[in-house]
Amino acid sequence: MSRRAQRYFELTAASAVEVVSVEENGPAWQAGLREHDLIVALDGASVATVDDIHRQLAGQRAGIPIRLTILRGTERREVTVVPGDL
Repeated sequence: MSRRAQRYFELTAASAVEVVSVEENGPAWQAGLREHDLIVALDGASVATVDDIHRQLAGQRAGIPIRLTILRGTERREVTVVPGDL
């Protein structure tokens, strides 16, 4: 992510996690997540890598909503995903 985008969105990290695919009718799809969205926070905590997401989701129970902060183009959005069982 460019420094300009980092400053514009007031992000602590210069990287984000890009959504590379979304399963149709899955929890992410139902929440409105789309390919190429950039995930920058989970429940208000910054994420910069997939490992950050894994750490924050460890122990999370299915059915408990998670608020994601995403960047889509020039917009910052909040979406709520309700994870299902794996």
